[in-house]
Amino acid sequence: MCTCCIPLFAYDSALGDVVCADTATGYVIQAVELRSGKGVVRVAVKRPQDVDRVHPKLHSLIGQLRYSCEWFNSGYIAVGVERGRSRDEFFAGLAELGEAVEVERILV
Repeated sequence: MCTCCIPLFAYDSALGDVVCADTATGYVIQAVELRSGKGVVRVAVKRPQDVDRVHPKLHSLIGQLRYSCEWFNSGYIAVGVERGRSRDEFFAGLAELGEAVEVERILV
């Protein structure tokens, strides 16, 4: 089966990966059979009091750069990154948010 969304909590997989899942365990992913070549960047706003300030900036950055994303809530997002596309502007925009966010790169 193909991963049809950007994984918010799963590690070692990305949008478009072909995975082997166990139907007896509720489709828990057992292995990645074929990689899409894409990656995931997870961004979490560290403190609840910063969410209202940071969320619009994250939303604007991702929209401006036309990245696909999955929001878990206003302070937690998974962003899909394509192979071969420069990510410099994206990471520079995240760096401008400073200590308000924590950034985790998966397969990037």
